Amino acid sequence: MDDLVHWKLEAKGIVQGVGYRARCESAAEEFGLVGSVWNDPHSLNTVHIEIQGSKARIESFMRSISGRKGLSDAKSVSVVGEFTVNPELSSFSGR
Repeated sequence: MDDLVHWKLEAKGIVQGVGYRARCESAAEEFGLVGSVWNDPHSLNTVHIEIQGSKARIESFMRSISGRKGLSDAKSVSVVGEFTVNPELSSFSGR
């Protein structure tokens, strides 16, 4: 099994007000990941995601939340930061 990682991701595109955060929550649950997702208060085209789990599962998560689905269209999902693994994280939620 891959080592655990704790990353900050940014999704850019049509990602606010179109069900994208719910899409992220559903995908995180599907892949057994923990963390949170929230809208960028300064950009209608950016959502931030804090995610923790195995690197392979997070990479699968990133693929699943990329692109068009319903009204959302994440043009890019990228790693923008790395944190220390937090054993206290136990769920995934929207902020």
